[in-house]
Amino acid sequence: MKRVEKILRSRARNLREVYRDMRHRRGADHGHTAARAILVGAPGFAAQGPNLPDLDTAEGPFPLATVLSWRLHARSNGADVILATESLDADPGRALDQILHVLRHAAYRLILTAGSTRTRERLGALRNALHDHGSGRVAQILPGGWDATGPDHVIVVKRRIGHLVLVAGPSAAGKSSFMNKFVLRARANSESRARYAAGVQSVADHLGITPGLHWAPVAYAKHLHEVSVPELDRLLLQYDFSRPARKYWSRNSADPVLEVLETASRTSAITLWTPPDRLREQARQRDRRRTPLPRRTRGSAKMKGYADPERVLQMYDAFFQEIGGRVDDHVLIEIDSSIQIHDVAEWQQLRRLAVA
Repeated sequence: MKRVEKILRSRARNLREVYRDMRHRRGADHGHTAARAILVGAPGFAAQGPNLPDLDTAEGPFPLATVLSWRLHARSNGADVILATESLDADPGRALDQILHVLRHAAYRLILTAGSTRTRERLGALRNALHDHGSGRVAQILPGGWDATGPDHVIVVKRRIGHLVLVAGPSAAGKSSFMNKFVLRARANSESRARYAAGVQSVADHLGITPGLHWAPVAYAKHLHEVSVPELDRLLLQYDFSRPARKYWSRNSADPVLEVLETASRTSAITLWTPPDRLREQARQRDRRRTPLPRRTRGSAKMKGYADPERVLQMYDAFFQEIGGRVDDHVLIEIDSSIQIHDVAEWQQLRRLAVA
């Protein structure tokens, strides 16, 4: 038990250090703001908008339907967006989709406003829904003002990334080991480590990127909401698609975390392909190293899923479908005694070999 507690404390400490360093990577906490804003709402909305001293001019109001259909005036590019809560759909799910859609038009932030007591109450509910949704497009959700009944406006800060590199695979595929070698570029003191290091460099060369410490600290998709820095030059993101396969893809839903792909100027994906029998053995070895206690809940369920090769292959199928057309570069790698690089077009052939 003492060994388990030590491991848990160490992981918690490391996680806090990662996100503390990431929060301080840039000087500003809330990123930039635009000097202009566009108003989205009904006529007369301009008089009800919040008082924001950092905004010089405002255009509009534009009807929400115009913004949702991408018929926004060209002069509105590079501006913040102020959106009237009253103009959103009455259905909470549709209203959330509308907010995230309008956020695409914002240069840095979207300001949701409420002009009455009833809409202030709804604004609070929408703020909670945005937080629970966990969109990778959102860096921060800030209360903009308060009165006796609740917030009168909420600021949604947009995430912006220069180069996003997604390292994806199921749990126990070897993502953490690959990312550690990618960032640290440790000196190889054995033949096997030399082959691994050479493979990491080959993957980087294939994608036209340079590995090294400038990619630190790395982030984890399930904790992306804790990375509150709005603007990052680069981000190395680990994506364990075992979780969304159970939570979203099995229900034909999209993982909101992957909306982070839309925030980057360049996106690269590295998918670790591990055949089901090898994946099952790696998961067993990993669990044995981490703790002497049996994993009676999550671990046992995951091992049961890995026992069915078809379920593992379906996870890969769902992931490739999810990111299809959303990344600029995509490479499929297989890690055994060395790293083999495959083109994503070879996936169906690799899939057939896995079930043969």
